[in-house]
Amino acid sequence: MTIEVLKAPAGCGKTHAYVDMITRVSPLTQIEIYVPTIKLAEEIKQAIAQRGTAHRASVIRGREQIGPHNQPLCMRHILAAAMSSKGVSVFPTLCMQRTQYGTSHCQNYEQCGYIQQYQQSNIHIYTHAHLQLGRTMLNERQPDLVIIDEDFTMGL
Repeated sequence: MTIEVLKAPAGCGKTHAYVDMITRVSPLTQIEIYVPTIKLAEEIKQAIAQRGTAHRASVIRGREQIGPHNQPLCMRHILAAAMSSKGVSVFPTLCMQRTQYGTSHCQNYEQCGYIQQYQQSNIHIYTHAHLQLGRTMLNERQPDLVIIDEDFTMGL
């Protein structure tokens, strides 16, 4: 794996440069972007959309966040939060279980806004807080490209 670090002063155009670079790679490329705030995540999503590419970007939000229908992304977000607070891995317990007989899903799986945000895009934009979380079956595929925008060390 190749790791490249670009250190440059704020406001010099690093974010615009990597957004432009992303638009030149195949829309089949799986990309993860980590930024300090949801506001910046939304700005990057908008910048990608404005380029008119075939890339689809999603800002990945928590289950309890309000979705486009003015409802929490996950209908079972309270149970999910309680499980998480006890150290239980939520996705394989609540959302989708793999057994020797196949898989079983939560009754809301197909229309779940939390699940859909992963399935609707090849670019997932997270806040830095996600850097310390483990991967789940939703994002078990290793990305082809990872971009960490801004210093993340203070947030961890």
